[in-house]
Amino acid sequence: MVAVVRLIFALLLLLAAARAASLADEASALCDLAHLSPYGWKQYGYSPCDDGGWSTPCQKPLGGITCDNATGQVVFLDLYHQLLNGALPPSFTNLTALETVNLADNLNLQGTIPESISQLKSLKTFQINVASMTGTLPEGIGASPQLEELILSGNYFTGSIPESVFQLQNLDYLDASHNSLTGTISKSIQNWQKITMLVLEGNQLSGTIPSTLGELKLVQQIWLDDNQLTGTIPSLSKLSKLELLTLEKNALTGSFPESVCGLGKVFELSLAENQLSGSLPHALSNMESIAYLYLDDNYLSGEISSAISRRMESLQACDFSLNCFDDKGKATCRSSVTRKNCTNEY
Repeated sequence: MVAVVRLIFALLLLLAAARAASLADEASALCDLAHLSPYGWKQYGYSPCDDGGWSTPCQKPLGGITCDNATGQVVFLDLYHQLLNGALPPSFTNLTALETVNLADNLNLQGTIPESISQLKSLKTFQINVASMTGTLPEGIGASPQLEELILSGNYFTGSIPESVFQLQNLDYLDASHNSLTGTISKSIQNWQKITMLVLEGNQLSGTIPSTLGELKLVQQIWLDDNQLTGTIPSLSKLSKLELLTLEKNALTGSFPESVCGLGKVFELSLAENQLSGSLPHALSNMESIAYLYLDDNYLSGEISSAISRRMESLQACDFSLNCFDDKGKATCRSSVTRKNCTNEY
């Protein structure tokens, strides 16, 4: 019995030592982050680098840092607009209990996101937009099943979107716009059953828009413009929450997506600068919520019906120019409905 007690006591000591070492590692990670900023928490008169390094990350209060009361580990890290300069230190992923990370608006934050980000299993929000990050997105960025917000816009990321991201079932907000991402949009996008904001504009994504996009029943805004997407627009008839859809500046073909006409909340629809053809469906005249409609620079043809014309007159803005409509459509929109030369060009 005495031997058992001693063993338990020894294990407890080992656990305590391991926990202390882990907290010291987290404090060291904060010190490494402090070196990236001219502020470095100096406004407090102290920093986690003092006295050879703190033993715990929240040894003293620090702005933008919150620790769990029970474990002492960092759960919240907000270094928004702190003029960070340089690459994320490898020790960053020692902050394994992080739930929220905001590193946005640090234009000189460089380097890549380490694969070891997979250690952050509790991550719910990861924001590193408007920076100068490069390289490919690591597969580990989708390792936290709790991830709800992933905001990576305004960087220089390349390569494809990792499959692990398409497996995130709690994702609510994805913004990876204005990078140089390539590859296709996976059919596994259907896993995003909680997503409300999908923003992938301004990349080099190619291939077709998967039909599973039409399964995202909670999505409110879809931004896929300014890519290299091809093929037809899938049915979106199930997207009853959709308010904004912008697919402009791609190479989409086929007809106007009539499935959108039955959605009662769409206020902005942009399909400009594609290769859409055929006539406009009568159902377009029944879109009572639409306020902004951009169909310019396609190959749409036929006569614009009087019902559609009347509906268009009430819009805040619309553009039907550079299409193949009959001349009767010229007064439909407030912007000029200039007819392109439609002889054998498509």
